[in-house]
Amino acid sequence: MLKRISGYIVSCCVSFTVCVMVLSVAHSIDGKVMEFYGWKENFHLFACCFSISLLMFFTDKLTEKYSLAVELLVKFADVVACVFGLGGLIFRWFPFDLKWSIYVFALALIIYIITFIITIFSLYFANEKTSNEINKKIAERKMKYEQKSD
Repeated sequence: MLKRISGYIVSCCVSFTVCVMVLSVAHSIDGKVMEFYGWKENFHLFACCFSISLLMFFTDKLTEKYSLAVELLVKFADVVACVFGLGGLIFRWFPFDLKWSIYVFALALIIYIITFIITIFSLYFANEKTSNEINKKIAERKMKYEQKSD
């Protein structure tokens, strides 16, 4: 359970960082994405990322018996729900018209894919390190056991 929670904390931090980077790039291209961006919006953005991680934590239980594709779609639905619910309705980051909805949906998809890739790689390398440590301890104990039996 603790390992699962730490995975969501990592995902929240990675998604926040990716959001800031992607929004900065989008602003440098468009110039309107982050017109009124300040410290308050940072807290809003982190609250949105935290809410996404929290929602994913609960919806993961619903999707654990389904395929990876279904799980990824449900997680992206979590992202869209939080971005449009918190970001659009509560924080009023964007107007609800077709142009902005498509733009926000595309940004959410880009951020989701980048966050997914970074999180998978970081968890993979963490698991690989842990498995190497376990294998090393097993080998050490095996050598001690073999020395005692000789």
